[in-house]
This record gives sequence, C-alpha cells and structure tokens, in this order.
Amino acid sequence: MIKVENDASGHRKRLKDRWLNVGDEGFSDYEMLELLLSFSIPRKDTKALSKLLLRRFGNLYNVLKSTPDQLKNVHGMGENSSILLNLCGSLSDLEKPKILGSKIQSAYDLTDYFHREIGFKEEEYFYIVLLNQKNKVISVEQIEHGIENRAQIYLKKIVRSCLDYFATGVICIHNHPSGTEEFSNSDIELTKKIHTVLKSVEVRLLDHLLITQTESISMLEKGIYSFNN
Repeated sequence: MIKVENDASGHRKRLKDRWLNVGDEGFSDYEMLELLLSFSIPRKDTKALSKLLLRRFGNLYNVLKSTPDQLKNVHGMGENSSILLNLCGSLSDLEKPKILGSKIQSAYDLTDYFHREIGFKEEEYFYIVLLNQKNKVISVEQIEHGIENRAQIYLKKIVRSCLDYFATGVICIHNHPSGTEEFSNSDIELTKKIHTVLKSVEVRLLDHLLITQTESISMLEKGIYSFNN
C-alpha cells in the first residue's frame, strides 16, 4: 500500500513538473484532468477517474461544462472534485467573447462565440442573434436543442423573441455534432420558412451560420440561399 501511494505521489510530481516546464504542450486531455483532480484527491491515482470522465462526457470541454450533480454521478467523484471541475468550466467563460452590443458585419463575426458555446456539444442546438437597425447585437436566444420535428416550434419562438426585443434583423446559428460541414436539405427548408415568417413581421433574416468543431459555414457566403428575396 505504501509503495502504491509513493508511486502515485511520484507520478503527480512528474505531471506538475511537466506543466511548470512546458505548460499544456504535449498534455493529453486525460493528463490535464488527472493533474487537476490531484488537487482535490491528493492521496489516490486519478488517471483511471480522468479516463472514465472523458468516456462518460465525450471530451474535456463537456466534462468541465457539466454540473456538479452530473459529475458526482461518476464513480469516484466527490463533492470537492465536482465543484473544482465545474468551477474551472465556469472560469473559462470569462474568456468567452462578449457579443452583446457588438456591430455585426457578417455572420462570421459570431464564429468565436458560438464555437465556444456549441461547437463541442453532443446534441444539435439552434440559436438566433437579434440585431437592431444598426446591426448591433441586442440579444442571443437559444431556441431549442435536440428536437427533430422542429419547424413549428422554432418559428413561434423566433417570432416571439423578435417582437419582444423589437429586433429588425436576425442571424440563425446551429451546430452539427456529427461534424458534417454542409447544410442539410432540412436546414435549407427551415431557413426558407424562417425567412418567410420573419418577412411577415418586417424582420430581416440576414444569414444562417453552421458551426462544427473545426469550421463555420455561412449560408449567405456559400450562395446556398438568397436572403434578399
């Protein structure tokens, strides 16, 4: 037993020394989690727990964005460790680009924000960004996530949000968890329906942005749909 503790202690020290010398260079996701958990679980090897967390939640981002209750459901995770990981995820939001009040020249101005927000989600999320007459962001609204038969639900919520905020322009954003870097036929059909219903309340649909883990694709820039009709 003493030998195991000494081995674990020596391994943690080597991880800390590597971090001090080179930062995150060469660190795998599980090693970063392992090092982080060593501060809340000082007397046990945390490698197996780190790998278990990654298997359960899919990637490091999702681990850090999970709630303490979700984390505590993983065998080996106590309250302190769950709070620590959740706190790290919350602190990372401080670096998230702030877009409220920003003037939007094109949908690509939203790329950094939404890569952080939904680029690594395991379900499909659909957002709208509401703009005023000067193309400044007045609100970011999550419409739905994980719903397949979605058109009627989306249309009602989108119109309601536009009227609530007196928006004059809208940009739609959604992610493809599969990583597919093309708009589907259903994406295009939904865009047409949103365009039509927004015209009826004198709101412009300006673009539809697709987000994956590595790319962002503008429906307007790709010429997939004409937003001027």
